[in-house]
Amino acid sequence: MLAPNLYITEEVQKEFEENIMAKTLAGIQAEGYDFKGIIFFGLMITKKGTYILEYNVRMVDPETQ
Repeated sequence: MLAPNLYITEEVQKEFEENIMAKTLAGIQAEGYDFKGIIFFGLMITKKGTYILEYNVRMVDPETQ
């Protein structure tokens, strides 16, 4: 099930993938972590850009419903 979000445009998606997700994964690899699992990216999307507020690497109730 997907809950559509009107704030997630192609531009926001691209910014997230290039500036947050790719850099996070590169950092994990550079540190030599053998991470297998789910990373939850807590984001704040503003008119000035997309910002990472937190990471969760565990499933919490809202993400599993």
